Amino acid sequence: MTGQPLTSLRGLTVIDLSHYLAGSTATVILADLGARVIKVESSGRPDGIRRQIPRPAGTMRRPVSYQLIRDKEHLDLDLKSAAGRSRLEDLVRESDVLVENFSAGTLDRLGIGFAWLSSVNPALSLVSIRAFTTGTDLDAIKAGAPSIQAMTGVDAALGTMDGRPLALGRPTGDMVAGIDAALAVVAAWRRARVTGRGGHVTVGIDRALRQLFVAGMAGQGRHGAGPTGCPHAFFRCRGHEEWLALSCNSEAEWRALVAATVGDRVGNDPRYADRFLRKVNSEALHREFDQWFEGITLADAVDRLSGRGVTFMPLLAPERQLTTELFSAAATIVVRPDDEVGDHPTVRHFARVS
Repeated sequence: MTGQPLTSLRGLTVIDLSHYLAGSTATVILADLGARVIKVESSGRPDGIRRQIPRPAGTMRRPVSYQLIRDKEHLDLDLKSAAGRSRLEDLVRESDVLVENFSAGTLDRLGIGFAWLSSVNPALSLVSIRAFTTGTDLDAIKAGAPSIQAMTGVDAALGTMDGRPLALGRPTGDMVAGIDAALAVVAAWRRARVTGRGGHVTVGIDRALRQLFVAGMAGQGRHGAGPTGCPHAFFRCRGHEEWLALSCNSEAEWRALVAATVGDRVGNDPRYADRFLRKVNSEALHREFDQWFEGITLADAVDRLSGRGVTFMPLLAPERQLTTELFSAAATIVVRPDDEVGDHPTVRHFARVS
């Protein structure tokens, strides 16, 4: 893939006081787009994400932490000390936006809340990332991925196993809220350039999750299948843990899928005559495809389905994302040198522009 990196945000300076995933996701996106990001943390209490940096020896599995702290300037400041606050004041004067995700009220208790920031630099905007922004008093609840996901309907949407609700295994809300926060930073910066005044923007992880799981899944069942899409599932192929994701949402896809796989015996079965009947009889239909895919390798399945207008994709584990030629050729995965972790494959957030 040719072209140059997008650097649309050159001239934007961001102070990053955030920790863990949500704020770090926002600021690494901004850095990818050309912004100057100054990561402020204390050596006495560094960002907890750094504890995840060491990688298992001899493996290609890379921790998310390096992906999120790269391409930033790093400054060691104790915000509780007079010297630390003085240095922060200097940064605020020359910066455009400050990003933080402390518990509500922490900045005010440190004496560096929005009122103080505005007195130092009236054009600076503050973007705060919070777990809950519902308007309900939830400060007494310890916020974390389990509590946020339970409240926002995410875990309910995943269904149950052995009578116990399933839980999402990754902090998806933090990552999505990070994208929201990056957009908020750009919007606040643009507004300040027009008006000369900064503002205080609050981004909620709970709202970010509701965008995905409430609006997107209402009326669609608890396992993510669309109201009429069938087959819609993962199918195991012959081999060790080789899976293929498959979704069929139209009659044209159904005809192409049948021709490439199970054939007329299933394709002409009256139980599967249209997409609504296929949905009603989904368990039986999925068994048919289970049997077919179990008799073929993943590579052969991909070969048979490619170019036929069928929606499918192999299931790739995280470590395989770093070595798959498809992503490397598209400049999605790039290798960066680093003194701490060595040559490190990482994900580029944006495409290149030509």
